[in-house]
Amino acid sequence: MFSHGVLRLSLRGVLLLALVAGCATSGDAPDMRGGANSGAIDVGNGPQGGNGTTDSGDGHDGGETCGNPEVHVIGVYEARGDHSGGTHPTGNAVVHVERTGPQVLVLSSYEPVNWKVTAVPNANIQYILALGYHAQSVEAPQGVEVKVLDYETQGVFAGCAYEYPDDDPHSGCETPQLLEEVKRLTGQAVSSFHGCYQGTSFTLHGDLSVDSSCPAGPGGDYNLSGYVSQVCSASLIAR
Repeated sequence: MFSHGVLRLSLRGVLLLALVAGCATSGDAPDMRGGANSGAIDVGNGPQGGNGTTDSGDGHDGGETCGNPEVHVIGVYEARGDHSGGTHPTGNAVVHVERTGPQVLVLSSYEPVNWKVTAVPNANIQYILALGYHAQSVEAPQGVEVKVLDYETQGVFAGCAYEYPDDDPHSGCETPQLLEEVKRLTGQAVSSFHGCYQGTSFTLHGDLSVDSSCPAGPGGDYNLSGYVSQVCSASLIAR
């Protein structure tokens, strides 16, 4: 069993090696700020969803919204653990949204993930933004636009995050930086963040709590962690 410090060092080493390898392949350093997308992203030309499904259940009533739109972030480092050297098989993760009202869903992973998103009928997902170092893909509910920004296919690395608070500011996946980048890309403050190191399923409830496949024990970046913004917390209490 490795110590926590060694695990952190290992993650940092993997990130640095991957960045060096990517630079050696492309001849350019990864674009950490979105390239030409210097402001909020335009999803008008993004691919349409349609491979996913929309749940017919009523879900939890989210009541009044706390953003226009709200921005909810789900982050992992990976969805499967059999990565080695230059081998990066794609993992699968399912996200079900029960929160109603206008919202943007942001999905983040360092390793490649195919995300399948489902939602209750009144979950007005305006678009889905998938961020990562390796290739990301999304199966979205019918009609929901998808924008993918990853370094492997787009040459854009907007960051990654899977824990809150961020216990190690030098791990390579820095939560504050990712949340700031999400704010820049969406033009909105982040309403909620939930994540863990390895996750394959998340359900975002109407009260902004989350059920997931992540370990649920206290502390540690491998366990589920997250936060809800003060604005959203206040609106939930007010109800």
